[in-house]
Amino acid sequence: MTNVALRYRAVFLDLNREDINMHSEITVPVAAFIQLLNENGFCANEKLLHALNSVSPYRLVVIAECINEVFGLDLNWAPLVKEWNVPTGETATDHLITFIVNQFFTTKTGFKGTTLPCGHFIPEGTFPLERYNGCPFCGTPFKTLVAHARKLYFHLWGPLDRGMDAAKEMKNKLMLKYDRKTCRCAARWMNAIPLTAKQAAENM
Repeated sequence: MTNVALRYRAVFLDLNREDINMHSEITVPVAAFIQLLNENGFCANEKLLHALNSVSPYRLVVIAECINEVFGLDLNWAPLVKEWNVPTGETATDHLITFIVNQFFTTKTGFKGTTLPCGHFIPEGTFPLERYNGCPFCGTPFKTLVAHARKLYFHLWGPLDRGMDAAKEMKNKLMLKYDRKTCRCAARWMNAIPLTAKQAAENM
C-alpha cells in the first residue's frame, strides 16, 4: 500500500482519523521523516504532521526505507560504461548474438563467454566487459549485483545462510583495480574537460 500511495504522491499511514491528535507537538523522528519527504519533493500539511505523531518510529523507518527503494536513493548511480567519452565499439550484432545465445540455447556448452550475476551470458568477442559497470545487455548495474548475490544465497536457517559471504565475494570481484596514480590521472582528465554550467547540467 505504501508503494501505491507514493505513486499518487501520498503517504499511507494506516490510521483512523479519530486517532489523530490535532494538538500534538512534532517529535524528533517525525521531524527527520519530514526532512526526508521535503528532500524528495513532498510537502506535509498540518493534518499530516499531527497524523505522523501517531505513527510509531518503527513504522516511520519502514516508510522511509520504502521511499528510498521507490526513488532509488540507495542505488549506485555510476554510469554503465567506464570512460563514457570513449566509444565501446559495441554494435547491433553484439546485441543480436547475445539475444540468440540467451534465448535459444539452454546450455551454453560450446560457447566461450561470461555469465553475469544478473543471469545473462555474454559470448566472447561481443561486448568488451572490462568497460562496463553493469550488464551491457540488460543494463543491470553491478551495486544491484551485490544485493542480488546476497538474496540469492540467503537462507532462513543460519548455518546454510551464505548471503553475506556471497555479497563480499561479489564486491571483491567488482572492485576497481586502480592505484592512486591512475586515480589521480583520471581526476586530472575530468577536471580539465572544458564545460559550461549548462553543458555540465545537460550531461548530468
